[in-house]
Amino acid sequence: MGYNCFGLRITSWNANGVRSRIVELHDFIDKHNPDLILLQETHLGPGDTLQVPNYTTYRNDRPTLPVKEMLSLDESLMKFKGRLSYKQFNPSKRARFGIKFYKICESKSGYCSGFKIYTGNDKDIETSVSASESIVMKMVEPFLGKGYTLFLDNWYSSPQLYLNLLKKKMNVIGTVRSNRKNMPKTLSLQKLKRGEVATQSTSGLLALKWKGKKDVYLLSTKHKNSEMIDTGKMRWDKKKVVHKIIKLACIIEYNDGMGGVDWQDQVIACFPIMKKFMKG
Repeated sequence: MGYNCFGLRITSWNANGVRSRIVELHDFIDKHNPDLILLQETHLGPGDTLQVPNYTTYRNDRPTLPVKEMLSLDESLMKFKGRLSYKQFNPSKRARFGIKFYKICESKSGYCSGFKIYTGNDKDIETSVSASESIVMKMVEPFLGKGYTLFLDNWYSSPQLYLNLLKKKMNVIGTVRSNRKNMPKTLSLQKLKRGEVATQSTSGLLALKWKGKKDVYLLSTKHKNSEMIDTGKMRWDKKKVVHKIIKLACIIEYNDGMGGVDWQDQVIACFPIMKKFMKG
């Protein structure tokens, strides 16, 4: 089956075992010269490779990332206004109505390495842990034990989750809610002035509270202390006195690594799937 889209010649082929039909594939390419070939039922194993001259091969049945370090996990909302039992409403999103996805993306490029559609009460969620922790553990399973750093927001973060991932050789950095289970109460009770920080650490996990414009709570298994870095920026207070902007190293790294899903959403926004139509 072939398509012509935006000047590109796109071909879809149900191979039913591509290794046994590699000659047919080459003959087809020589005859039609497609720009993009979509192969289904290749019957390739996890360790098998497929090389086609003058083409770059990508596989969606195993995780491949362009950068081997930083991952971000967050939810995304795909616009959809039709009838659907698990359609979501989120006033903070631009689409507002749509289908919610959990995505794990490479932080710098926005490359989406995996996603999960939220369909309401998921039957595959473990009942022994919270729903957020179960989602994280399922999404990061292919990357455990490989030294990745994962960035999470405060809906997913909890001390127990971070310790579990640390045991499986994955560093985690993320904001956290002050009332999460096992969060140290002493942090929330401390009153800080702007720029001050309070920390507490145990078993390789650093918990801190930093006072910026508001209180920020953060967990990290990658950082061991509250190192401060001069951002090179300045701010003026109400008395028009100039102050240097100094931030925690872990917060700077969090801001740098958390935007993978947002960046991926910006890229795919240029290719909307919703089309206007008229009733016939």
